[in-house]
Amino acid sequence: MKVAICASAFLAGLYFVACGSSGSSSSSSSSSGSSSGSSSSGGAGVDASSSGDGAGSGSGGDGATLMPPTDAALLGEAGLPRTFTVTNHCTQTVWAAALPATTFPGGLVEMAPGYSFQVGVDNGWSGRIWGKTLCTTSGGTTTCASSAFPASLAELTLTKTATGLDFYDVSLVDGFNLPIALDAVGHTPDPAHPYDCGSPTCAVNLDATCAAQFQDSSSGQVIACANDACKVVGNNNPSSPACTYPNQYTEFFKMACPAAYSYPKDDPTSTFTCKGFNDYAVVFCP
Repeated sequence: MKVAICASAFLAGLYFVACGSSGSSSSSSSSSGSSSGSSSSGGAGVDASSSGDGAGSGSGGDGATLMPPTDAALLGEAGLPRTFTVTNHCTQTVWAAALPATTFPGGLVEMAPGYSFQVGVDNGWSGRIWGKTLCTTSGGTTTCASSAFPASLAELTLTKTATGLDFYDVSLVDGFNLPIALDAVGHTPDPAHPYDCGSPTCAVNLDATCAAQFQDSSSGQVIACANDACKVVGNNNPSSPACTYPNQYTEFFKMACPAAYSYPKDDPTSTFTCKGFNDYAVVFCP
C-alpha cells in the first residue's frame, strides 16, 4: 500500500455534486489542470469490456459483476458498522482515494489489477470515492498525473438510523476518468424500481470517445474527459447554451451512462436510495 496525505477539506455531500472533485479541471478549487485539447486516443489500462457500446452502463443488471470478493483485505479499524469494498478490475494499477481523506488508512491505497480491499465506516458517513492513475512515489509522497483532472466519482451519504435511507450516486458532473460502478451489497436491482437499492454504473470508457477540446492528457495519453463545456465553450457566461443544463455536451455523458449524474440538479435520473444499514462495493472498470 502506497500512502499520500490528502489535505483537502470535505465540503461536499450528495446534493453538492457540482462542487470540486479530486482535481477536476472544471470546478475543483485544488485543480491546476485544464482540458488539454489533445487528439490522442484514450483507454490505456482499461479492459476492453469496459469500452464498448454502453452495455451495463445503466442501473439494471443482476449485480453479479459487483459482488465483493470474500477475501478482500480489511484495512484500518475493525468493528465499524458499515463496510466499503473497493475492487480494481482495470488492467492498470489504480490508486483509490476518498474524501474524507481519513476514510482510507494513509489517504491513498495502491491497487494492482485484481486487488480488492475493505474499510469500515460509521453510520452517517458522507463522502466520495474515486480512482487515480499514473502515480509515482518518491520520498514517501505519492504524486498522480490524474490529480489535476476530473474523476469519475462514487458518492454516498449514509443514514444514521435503521429506518432511514442511504443516498448514493455515480457522478460525472466534473468529468470522467475511469469506468466505475457502485453497488448496495446483497441487493438485486429491481427493473421496476431501479433507483431502490440499484447499482449506478458507468462501464463505458469515455476517454476513448471524448471530444478533443475536453480531453485531459499526460505523456500523450488521454486519462480524463472533462465535463466543463460551460467554461471551455461558454466562457462561464450563464446565458450561453453551454451553461444551460442539460445541453449537447452533458448529453455525451448522459447518453453513455444514463444512471450517472451528468449536470447540476440531475437528481431525478441519478439519485439512488437504499433503506437501512447497508454495505457498498465500488468497482473500477466493472
